[in-house]
Amino acid sequence: GAPPKWAPLTLETMRWNVELTWFIFTDQPREAWGGSGCSPGHGTSCVAGTNVVLRPLNASSFVHLALRATGLDASAGVAGGGYKLRDWRMAYGEIFARWLRRFHFWGWVDLDLFIGRLPLFGFNASTLSGVDSVGDQGWPSQGPLTLLRNAPAINRIWRDVSRVRERLERPGIQRMNEWDFGRALLEAPEMRQRVVPWPMHLWTHARHGPEDVLWIAGRVLHLPSCGEAAYFHFSNWKDVVAASAASVVVAAPLDVVGGLGVHTEVGWSIGPGGLRPLAALSASARARLDTCRARGALQSGGFAPTAVSY
Repeated sequence: GAPPKWAPLTLETMRWNVELTWFIFTDQPREAWGGSGCSPGHGTSCVAGTNVVLRPLNASSFVHLALRATGLDASAGVAGGGYKLRDWRMAYGEIFARWLRRFHFWGWVDLDLFIGRLPLFGFNASTLSGVDSVGDQGWPSQGPLTLLRNAPAINRIWRDVSRVRERLERPGIQRMNEWDFGRALLEAPEMRQRVVPWPMHLWTHARHGPEDVLWIAGRVLHLPSCGEAAYFHFSNWKDVVAASAASVVVAAPLDVVGGLGVHTEVGWSIGPGGLRPLAALSASARARLDTCRARGALQSGGFAPTAVSY
């Protein structure tokens, strides 16, 4: 189906994570995601990026891939809409194996996220070398963002979920990709977990004010604490984010990711009223941002950025 109105912004946050490759499998034309051949000043109409890859895939093609890889029939589920695909995520390592061969890890991500510096939070080669899964808050599988080692034994663990064939072939969502699949990962003797006992991400909690959270120069920044999060999950604010997404324009090219100066002005605030461009920040929020900058919140933090063509 059609991507949400904020999709170009989510893809923008993906592009800043240049160590990761993001596949978007879609039955929509490239133009629906924002087009190609971008240059500075295209704003939200621009989604080009060498690490964000759009691949054509419609419902019937997914059913064929799933049947061939798993022996299960996905037709009843996808006929009711894309939400059922959340149950199938745990099997993506097998279903999309032909696209994953050159990668050591694979995973999934929701579109109602703005993504920060994932390598800073353990999504990097050195941290991942000794683990097989990355979740959050001590649980190995998260709906918004999960990473799994691309190995046959790991990719088959979804088959250990209770009544998995029956539940995957049902039309309705069974919500297996988090709790049931996470339990299967925890019980698998071959799994090496990366335990993160605290939340890496922010979400739409009532405590967040209209200018408390920024996506700025590739970071998710919590202004009151000058702290940084791996991503912001705005699941409860989707309507207001969709209504305000067009107000945000990316005004600078991504040529020096993580630098100061003009590049720190690439971004927006995220609040219960939606999105606002950084230029619209209040004087108090701007002063707090300057304080965070002075404390080093916008420095590279040990993460070596890479030049990106915008």
